[in-house]
Amino acid sequence: MHSDSNAVYTQAADERISTGLRMSQIRFLNIMLVMLGSLILGGCGWSLLMSAEERAAAAFQSGTDAYESGEFSQAIGFFRQVPPESA
Repeated sequence: MHSDSNAVYTQAADERISTGLRMSQIRFLNIMLVMLGSLILGGCGWSLLMSAEERAAAAFQSGTDAYESGEFSQAIGFFRQVPPESA
């Protein structure tokens, strides 16, 4: 009877360990998916791939759009990103 209780205890411990591993793998996968999604949706890398002229044009267009919609403080922020020599 004693060996049967050890076998049940060992099996239960093995199930807990494997469940913990699966949970940590799932948690890691979820974290990686959230990070990848935020990188893609945030678009923080796209401005790094643009040339200086393209960044200035995008900032000017965004500033113009913000100014026309009445969001003057946002427009100022966009226009500050446009270098004076690009005018």
